[in-house]
Amino acid sequence: MYTRATARTLLALAAGLSILSLTLPGCGPSKTEKALAAQAAAPLLGSEAIDREVYDTLGYRLAWSGFASFDRIHGGKLKALYPLGDIVAVQDTLGSLTVLRTSSGELRWAASLGDPTDTYLGVLRQGPRLLAITAAAATSYDAENGTLLNRQNFARIAASGPAKLADVLVMGTVSRVAFGHLLRNGQAGWAFTMTGPSTIDPILASADSVAFPTDDGNVTIIDPGIGSLRGSTRMFSGPGSTGDAGDGAYYIPSLDQSLYAIDTQTAKQRWRLATDVKLTRPAFFAPGATGTPSIIIIQAPGRGLLGVDAATGKRLWLTPEITGDAVGIRDGRVLTFDPATGQAANVQLKDGYADATVTLSNVAQLKASPKVNGDIFAVSNRGEISKFIAR
Repeated sequence: MYTRATARTLLALAAGLSILSLTLPGCGPSKTEKALAAQAAAPLLGSEAIDREVYDTLGYRLAWSGFASFDRIHGGKLKALYPLGDIVAVQDTLGSLTVLRTSSGELRWAASLGDPTDTYLGVLRQGPRLLAITAAAATSYDAENGTLLNRQNFARIAASGPAKLADVLVMGTVSRVAFGHLLRNGQAGWAFTMTGPSTIDPILASADSVAFPTDDGNVTIIDPGIGSLRGSTRMFSGPGSTGDAGDGAYYIPSLDQSLYAIDTQTAKQRWRLATDVKLTRPAFFAPGATGTPSIIIIQAPGRGLLGVDAATGKRLWLTPEITGDAVGIRDGRVLTFDPATGQAANVQLKDGYADATVTLSNVAQLKASPKVNGDIFAVSNRGEISKFIAR
């Protein structure tokens, strides 16, 4: 009988297209299953050709291309791309996950992670394990072969993606509580009452602190090991997007039209840069190099790409023609990408000059790993995924 589980199994097989040719006489799938497998594989067979010259202009060359397996039969679409060391994972909106080898693009495994009605908040690496995080639980899989190892339920329903320090997951809720979940035993570690709901992801701001914004504009610095308060400060409005950290500070865009720098140990405000637009795009910390200060890069909607001195909050440059967000940095340039238009650019960190601007076709997400001098990974809404390395 054809079931939802059968469909997902077929989707996993479709990701490794060669597997479909290994059917033994008399032992193959039914006509219905064959038709569904063909339906799942059909979008992948028409993979768009990659314009290598475009990536060459940005300073990268193609290393490999592969495919992710989405639950297309039930309407699965691209959710997120996760470069995780020696593997890269692609997740769809219904929970199906495809895991490829970073070195070669070879399929390791593909599977459905559970109920498609779950709220999926992230995929993390924990040594040889892969952790799929939903609002209710952390489910652990063998990163090599996808074997289900265990499921740990949270004491509360999470609303923000996790920050992780060692074996502690730190997450926010809409019920004004931040909590730490202990992966070593599956137990609740601690809970901390916040001033409001937390739906923007916290980040590991230093080796011993997590920066936690709340939707009402409070920023709290917490020791993730024990849940103790380091300090807190307030913005005039809630966060506009996710922040970044570096040089001992947490940089967070706000709906009050300002970019803030907050000390990761004391939570005191280091500086505030006021703009004339609500900052709704993520902040990106670019560490300093010889002759170049550390810079915060953020897209100011309708204004352009903004470069800010991380130490002082002084505006260094504004490049109006660049509409994308920062992806990664290499050789004194920041790579930006705008999924709405396909615009990708190399922008000089020292002065904001865009020395290369191209259009990437059929790219929904572009990520660098690591973000400094790393490879880049591109994935389309159809599931084509490619890795590019520096020329």
